[in-house]
Amino acid sequence: MKTLGITALVPPEIVFACGFKPFDLNNIVPTSTTRPKNKLCAWTAIWREQIMNGELDLDSLVVVAGGDCHNALVDGQRAAEKIPAFYLFYPFDGNKEYLKSQFERLSLFLGGITDPGIMKTVKSVKENLMKLDQLRSQGVISSELGFQYLISGCDLQGDPTAFKEELSRIPRERGGDLASMHRVALIGVPPIHHDFHREAERLGLHIVFDEMPFEFIRHTGKNINELAESYADYTFARDLKYRFDFLKEELGKRRIDAIIHCTQFACHHVLEDGMLREHLQSPELTYRVTESRNWETLLEGIPANEIASTGYFRHKIPHKIAATEITTAIYGVKEYLNDPEVIVDIGGQDTKVTDVRRNNFIVNDKCSAGTGAFLEFIAHYFGLKVTDLSKIHHKAAHTININHTCSVFALSEVVSHLVDGHTIEDLIASIHQAFAERIAQMIPEAEKIVLIGGTAQNRGITISLEEILKQEIHTPPNPQIINALGALRYGEEKEE
Repeated sequence: MKTLGITALVPPEIVFACGFKPFDLNNIVPTSTTRPKNKLCAWTAIWREQIMNGELDLDSLVVVAGGDCHNALVDGQRAAEKIPAFYLFYPFDGNKEYLKSQFERLSLFLGGITDPGIMKTVKSVKENLMKLDQLRSQGVISSELGFQYLISGCDLQGDPTAFKEELSRIPRERGGDLASMHRVALIGVPPIHHDFHREAERLGLHIVFDEMPFEFIRHTGKNINELAESYADYTFARDLKYRFDFLKEELGKRRIDAIIHCTQFACHHVLEDGMLREHLQSPELTYRVTESRNWETLLEGIPANEIASTGYFRHKIPHKIAATEITTAIYGVKEYLNDPEVIVDIGGQDTKVTDVRRNNFIVNDKCSAGTGAFLEFIAHYFGLKVTDLSKIHHKAAHTININHTCSVFALSEVVSHLVDGHTIEDLIASIHQAFAERIAQMIPEAEKIVLIGGTAQNRGITISLEEILKQEIHTPPNPQIINALGALRYGEEKEE
């Protein structure tokens, strides 16, 4: 049987029916134990280079031009120098007749459909994969085991009958330990680390939804008409609102605690961070490589009756007393300032402004533009460490007006200024200014304003806030641990 290399979502039903064995080239990365070198796009670069070097034994190639990846179109043209290639275009508006014509052209490229009955077999396999997805969501099987099979929904490992038989032998022995974990959805492309799901579970995160593999398994049909009807709903090929609305519905079914948006740094999908936060209204975790440390390691040997917790996941760890960050911020700040009036806590996911005098607060938690995550994203964009931003701020000659407050559009505007010849130093200072202006709108008039949170270590933010508010901003030493200190003092008070 001839082998057909496919990229992104190519209907395996058609490939098998035309007598070819599909091989999803993008699965080379997430299923490999070797991490690829950092490139513009590891996924497309890997298969392009392997095709050019003659390392992949392929008879033909189908490149999806659009959908979840736009680099594939360029890489595919390069690879087409070595093997015959077909370019599959998904309609942006979901036009079923157009997609039907694309599928008919694809079948002709492959020599025509010779075994239409196999489409029914593929459909049956995908129905079993949908059941497997439900079992993982229910905690019957682990994140890692489920992912290993769901990611193969694109090519069924080249043999639908054997793959179906393998699915029937999957053990269903998990349960209790998964039930206590945070339920997380992985949005975007699969991670480049093959053991990502295993490590997530080790850290107490049970991934119950993988966006890309779910797209692989939910589309199917027994003939060209049914396939066009189903695949026209491929969300990555549609507008962002259509995709986000679909995600919101799916995540609602699964009782998600948080989402992880996974993408490569240089990929255009990274621009979706702020929009995902706004539309899905769910805590968004950042996928990055860190040391192997977690709360279990940090709390090793400390009994629960000696622990006071705070933060979004305060109830998920062993503790005797738990308090909100609003409460702990007040207790922590009072260790350094007796009578604070307003506390501004800039965290990674949200910004909280607490008016201590009136006992009320405002939280910005729907957009990343006013949070530490946005500054971290900007630092990565420029290839800088977050700790470098403050030093660079002081080297700026002047600031430029950044009009957009949405992180997605703000970045686009920054790129435009770079093209116009403005320096990175001026742009960093300008971003700090725009960031501070957004936060300043949340701050009521007060004489004693205190800035805490990890972002408070960035003097560029403090200086910008002081210039806007025209007053001194108090920043305690080690502002990133004020809430933890406050939790300790709160716990001690309740013990008395």
